[in-house]
Amino acid sequence: MTPRRRKNKHLPVRMYIKGRAYWYLDGLGRWHNLGRNFTQAMTLYAQREAPLVQSPIVGDIIDRYLAEVAPQKAESTHKAIIYSSKYLRAGLGSLDARTITQQTVYAYKDHRLTSATNKTTPVQVRKEIRHLSAMMSMAIEWGVICTNPCKGVRLGADPKRTRYVTDAELLAFRDFAQPLIKNYLDIKLLTALRKVDILGIRLEDLQKDGIHITPSKTAKTTGKKLIIEWTPALQTTVDRILDRKRPKVQRLDLWRHLFCTRDGKSYTPNGFNSIWQRQKKKALEKGIISENFIDSDIRAKAATDTDLAHARMLLGHADERTTRTHYRRKPERVKPIK
Repeated sequence: MTPRRRKNKHLPVRMYIKGRAYWYLDGLGRWHNLGRNFTQAMTLYAQREAPLVQSPIVGDIIDRYLAEVAPQKAESTHKAIIYSSKYLRAGLGSLDARTITQQTVYAYKDHRLTSATNKTTPVQVRKEIRHLSAMMSMAIEWGVICTNPCKGVRLGADPKRTRYVTDAELLAFRDFAQPLIKNYLDIKLLTALRKVDILGIRLEDLQKDGIHITPSKTAKTTGKKLIIEWTPALQTTVDRILDRKRPKVQRLDLWRHLFCTRDGKSYTPNGFNSIWQRQKKKALEKGIISENFIDSDIRAKAATDTDLAHARMLLGHADERTTRTHYRRKPERVKPIK
């Protein structure tokens, strides 16, 4: 019998955290080290669980999705799925997926919005139901169920973000911020790349014709690659970052990124985000900026301050409508008929 879980309830059955590593407890009571990296641990977990029982119980579908599908997603998406799974398992985990209807999903939505103990926001409950829908779609592919009960459920649209960071605001914050943040802002404004892609730029990506990038969001789907051509401003910014002293090291994995820590390691998104948030908090407290903004607002500013066609190519969108709908923050100027 597996030990009763008292914490880390987001983990699938037979998977535990001991010390700083993830472990798998097999049916014979033997422990197997899955490593410290969560994505790698989930992959090894899936291998040990296969072949999985074709169970129609929602909790089992969640476990299989977490083991087989979620680790293939981007890191932020993976974490969001894990967070949603905690509440999906609590509310629906014991149900047979074949008996779930749209009314069941609506009841779950109402419960999450009104519960005295687990109340959440409309944005979060929409995420949870979208994740549930993805799980149900995979369950159809696995042959567990025949229909997706989430199809046709009206969730409403997430509020569109309209914050536009002005040049004056950004310049004031940039002048106040530490060199790491200054360099990051300069690269982001010039390239409109996502945070994870900027932090992932390696020295070998800096080639003669530009910066070679495979956006992480589409790396496992379309695999589309970008070459951001050199301009005087971009070359000057990159040269300034490279001027940082990089000591000779024996380990080949150190000092291989454009942005790296004092000991030569690449920044993790969470580690960088802690620095980013501290800098903004200080700037707000000192009155350097009067209103908060988030990382994606800077990407939207970069996309807004250039023409639409150029913005679409920078952001790697296949359709200009995506760029216009989600990233263009300024009102369009129009002339009267007369």
